Amino acid sequence: MPFSEVGYYKKTILRKTDNNGLFKIRGHYARVLVYSKSSGKASAFIKDGYEFVPDATPTLFNILSKIFDKNYIKPNPKEPIVYRMRKLNEPTFLLVRDDPDLRVYFGQDSPKDKTYHYDIINDARFNPNKTQTEDGAHLTSDLKITGRWDESKNAWAVTFAAGTENGGIQIQNKQWFVAPSDGYKLHVTFFVCPKDNGLAECLYLDESFSERLEAILTGPHRTWNDKYVFYMVSRGCKLYTKIQMEGPESSEERIRLGRFSIVTNPYAGEHNLETSSNVSYDLSKALKKEVLEAFRKDPNARIPAPPIELYKTPDADVPAIMARRRAELVRMGLL
Repeated sequence: MPFSEVGYYKKTILRKTDNNGLFKIRGHYARVLVYSKSSGKASAFIKDGYEFVPDATPTLFNILSKIFDKNYIKPNPKEPIVYRMRKLNEPTFLLVRDDPDLRVYFGQDSPKDKTYHYDIINDARFNPNKTQTEDGAHLTSDLKITGRWDESKNAWAVTFAAGTENGGIQIQNKQWFVAPSDGYKLHVTFFVCPKDNGLAECLYLDESFSERLEAILTGPHRTWNDKYVFYMVSRGCKLYTKIQMEGPESSEERIRLGRFSIVTNPYAGEHNLETSSNVSYDLSKALKKEVLEAFRKDPNARIPAPPIELYKTPDADVPAIMARRRAELVRMGLL
């Protein structure tokens, strides 16, 4: 959706690309032609099943430096401006925890064996001596978090560790929409070096304390409000999870890990972690109830992912379809 601009006058021009992604604008003149990222509430570039990627788009300055002309715009076909769109994954139901129960705090006076355990299905932080939720659901330690002050490095050492058999964890420099298939370790340790103002200066990996996480995390310098991305696989049924953590706050006396955002695919072995607005509220509510019930019966429940067609179902048809699906899961012994 480009628009031409002459002085303060703006004119919006809509075009549809051909099979090669190219389009033409004839009969319009301007000193500047701006390819807008948005027009009203709609994205500037629209294609079913795709998402516009602003980070992969040339900046306005770069665009203008290429196509600016004192008299009129005359783009060079040999030097096209490329706008990228990302192909979306098929919709699926995910367990999304925007602010999970992970209030993680360590102090110099904390016991050396202090460990936080987190159950990704029941969204519960718990003591290992506790085996059930208040309503009787079994608790599983998908993730273990420990922290200690390291005198030799003058920094906090924080470890994220797998809490279940066949579990693993890794930290990555990008937020992917599909969980990695490999690269998982039993634990990942990073160090947080406090600053005088109480905010974490930066993070270092255990294997290379002499280097900041720039080798792992993009950007020249990570500040306290940046988000760090971990990927985890847990349980015998292989549940894949993405964990986003805001930068921790720390001093030599204490450390508090930042706010977490956790997305889990509850279907055994499924790597898709793309949250989708295509899942209706009624369907999402029904699927969540199904998932929690299945894992309440078996913490390693191997629930089959719903068919893609289910996400295109009108809300009025959801109860009947979910009833048939429930009958099938009961027959399989999952509910």
